[in-house]
Amino acid sequence: MALLGVLAWLVALAARVPALASAGRLRDPERSRTILAATSAVTDEGVRLAFVLVVVSGSASALWAGFGWALAELVFVVATQLAQFSWPIGRQAAVCRPESHRRSEQ
Repeated sequence: MALLGVLAWLVALAARVPALASAGRLRDPERSRTILAATSAVTDEGVRLAFVLVVVSGSASALWAGFGWALAELVFVVATQLAQFSWPIGRQAAVCRPESHRRSEQ
């Protein structure tokens, strides 16, 4: 049932793609974020409701499906944040280091 929860989250993510594509064309980033947040919330809840009504039967199944949904979302958020994170390497590391550390090494 947890794998079905993961699959349902992936369906909800795929259902957001048209909203992402159309909001990406807007020139106002604030309005774009607002539209994305609103459509993501409605899409997620719609998919979740349909999933619970059609697939889930009982509280144990609902619990495991919820764990699967949460796990998929957690992995996605962590992967997205790690993709945006960059370690200072090489020349960037020298630029990023505070002046006090450079003086103590000399």
